[in-house]
Amino acid sequence: MSIELKTAATLHRYADRVVERSNHHAANVLAVFPALLGYVTTYADPRSIKVREMLGETANMGWATFGGRRIAFVYSHARERIEARERTLRGAVLQAFDNRTSLQTLQSFFASL
Repeated sequence: MSIELKTAATLHRYADRVVERSNHHAANVLAVFPALLGYVTTYADPRSIKVREMLGETANMGWATFGGRRIAFVYSHARERIEARERTLRGAVLQAFDNRTSLQTLQSFFASL
């Protein structure tokens, strides 16, 4: 099941939950997450941003389309980073993001989509 992030309120609730979870076990992506979310909302195709729902709550996986190309964004506990993957949770890793990721890297990645 998925939740479409189509309103500012829904997007804000999702961001709050991610930040809350990151404070506990993923501090290494806490600084990059707001910038990454900003790039996703700026460059994604209209109404294409969705996040996985588990037990009525948003989960650490979402996806959006960019020019019709579906990209999944997944938090990797093993690698302690957010990974952009081709189409699905198990797709090829296209780019990884953590607190060391520069804005220039984010810009280059999204421009390439």
